[in-house]
Amino acid sequence: MTADVEPTVTHQRGAYAIILDDLGRVLVVKAANGRCYLPGGRIEPGENARQALIREIAEECAWSAEVGVPLRRCSQPIFGGRIALDAGYWQASLTAPLGEAAEHELLWLEPADAKGCLHREADRAALNALTPIQSL
Repeated sequence: MTADVEPTVTHQRGAYAIILDDLGRVLVVKAANGRCYLPGGRIEPGENARQALIREIAEECAWSAEVGVPLRRCSQPIFGGRIALDAGYWQASLTAPLGEAAEHELLWLEPADAKGCLHREADRAALNALTPIQSL
């Protein structure tokens, strides 16, 4: 009789941005696979969350950024549960284009539209915390 082996779960930390324009639209990045995310990514060894977020925004969006206050943390399994992502969400703003090609397509969406297209539940939860639901 063999015991069931628990799959190994890798824990990773990530930093993600909620970036709003002057019209209150949310910046969403659309990857080549068609999935939409908030800008950001995993924190690499030797980086803190702010450094990782500035690097990720530069890579994904081809803009420099200013990172503001932390907004919330969410945990979520990704890649079929093989990775437990501890995601920190930060307020951020774009400061200047970098003059190179962005990794992803940039979409400026109304918050409700952004919530509807975001692939990760943690991204939607972070956006929900920023835009309170109005009572009926």
